[in-house]
Amino acid sequence: MNYGRQVNANQISFTSLLTAAYFTFCSIEVCFKYYSIFANFSNKIIYFYFAQIILFEDVEFGGKKLELETSVSKLSVHGFNDIVSSIIVESGTWFVFDDEGFSGPSYRLTPGKYPNPGSWGGNDDELSSVKQQ
Repeated sequence: MNYGRQVNANQISFTSLLTAAYFTFCSIEVCFKYYSIFANFSNKIIYFYFAQIILFEDVEFGGKKLELETSVSKLSVHGFNDIVSSIIVESGTWFVFDDEGFSGPSYRLTPGKYPNPGSWGGNDDELSSVKQQ
């Protein structure tokens, strides 16, 4: 499938680029859960990037889950304080913290699957905040 079209860089403005990217984002979302959007202007690539982390209540990606695309200083706001037992980092680099407000022991996570707290070096049911790098 082709979701874009080639245009002359002189034909569009930055505002129209953002508008086009928004509508492209919405139409692609139906087909793909995780995606990236590219635009090519005079041999320069503009890359719209969306980081994502998924937190799970139980080990091996079971129980309730919480999908995030931005940093959260208090997981308690989402009902996820001190219950995280497994994590999937779909994209981006994330730091997970044992305490609220991005404090306490922290662990750097890159894209991959972390089926239990030992896989990221932490302890069960201790995470309270996550920060996108």
